[in-house]
Amino acid sequence: MLMAAATNLGVCALLACASAVSAQEPAAQGASAAQLIEKLGLHVASQPVRERPGWRPPRIILVNEQLHDQLPLLQQVAPRAKLIDISAATPREIAAADATIGVCSAQVLAQAKPLQWIQWPAR
Repeated sequence: MLMAAATNLGVCALLACASAVSAQEPAAQGASAAQLIEKLGLHVASQPVRERPGWRPPRIILVNEQLHDQLPLLQQVAPRAKLIDISAATPREIAAADATIGVCSAQVLAQAKPLQWIQWPAR
């Protein structure tokens, strides 16, 4: 059940971020995404993250304030996770964050030691 919730959370995060995608032509988006993937040397992992040693479902997820209206939907698919609007997050919550949706700042990267996942919207 937790795996289904985590999968649903990822899908909902992608859907929530879809409104942030620019109005470029689909071919142009694909080309720029492909260029970025090549430039960064990204590749599909040989195993799902959930199979890596030490993995556990996220308990605290920081969410971009622009996705505030999506929090109830995200919470439905991840009822055991605490979803926190980054603008309301305390330093303690930031330090304990396991995942983020639309949040990737120097503060979060420096303080969130258990951070395992960053969901970033395509633009």
